[in-house]
Order: sequence, then C-alpha cells, then structure tokens
Amino acid sequence: MDPRHVTIYILTMSMSLPDSHDPIYNIGSGKEIELLTVYRKIAEMLGRKPEPVFQPDRLGELYGYSLSYAKANRDLGWQPRTCLDEGLQRILIHKGLLPNNCDPNQ
Repeated sequence: MDPRHVTIYILTMSMSLPDSHDPIYNIGSGKEIELLTVYRKIAEMLGRKPEPVFQPDRLGELYGYSLSYAKANRDLGWQPRTCLDEGLQRILIHKGLLPNNCDPNQ
C-alpha cells in the first residue's frame, strides 16, 4: 500500500462529511497480527536475517495489533483491498528499499 493513496482518499472523503463529524479513522484489515510477524516479513523481503532484540515487557505492553475499519467503511465506504505482504512490499518500494519492477506502461 502506498501510504499516500490511503491518505489522499481519507482526506478527500472526510472533507465531504459534516463539520461535526469525527474525522479520525483506523485503517487496517481488522485481523490481529503480532509486531514480530511484521518484523520478520519485512526482514525476509529485504533479504536480511531477522535479529530482533528483546527487552523485558513494559507495563501495558501490547502483543498484537488489530485495527477495525468499521467506521471508515460505514462513513467512507472504505475497505481493505491489499493483503499484508503486498502492502509491505509497496511501502518498501515507495521508500526505495526494494526495486520497482513494474512496467508503468502496463
């Protein structure tokens, strides 16, 4: 996922909502995922050996993340259309960390 696409879409849609509306939205798949899983996927995509450094848990530490997109779907008609692996790959390409092998003319 190119973060600009989501940002532009959300800004455009939220500008059409009444002023009294709360324009804060979670953008996610609604599926819980551990941060370590995301870390390992990114390391694999970059061809690196994942070597996380673990620290003792802090009070209130989160172990998994799940964002509900129900409000964005209700108000904006938004729903996820990109799987995690594809989204991570697009972000890494956007950041110049992976080559873009797509032909823009196709």
